[in-house]
Amino acid sequence: MKKRIKVAIGISLAAVFAAVGSTAASATTSYPEGGVWNYGVKWGGGGTDFVYSDYFHGSRSHKASACNTGGCNATGWINGGYWANAPWRVAGTWGNTSYYDVR
Repeated sequence: MKKRIKVAIGISLAAVFAAVGSTAASATTSYPEGGVWNYGVKWGGGGTDFVYSDYFHGSRSHKASACNTGGCNATGWINGGYWANAPWRVAGTWGNTSYYDVR
């Protein structure tokens, strides 16, 4: 089963953090299908903004993908017991998505 979650943060909040040089994040941790999934958007400013999807399962093969409106960064299938980490640059304040898959 493929899980899709859209992650985004409002443009006004992003503008505020960019103006003061702070880092803002829209981050979530959940526990789907017996694993751990960390996903979200990290706003660092100066070209360091990224969307990410990190998934861990102790025994099943899995993968992670992070996408913007122009493309995706996806891991291959990772053996159980290891993290699948997929960071990708953001497209803007909207259109950033994170995925995981388990088999």
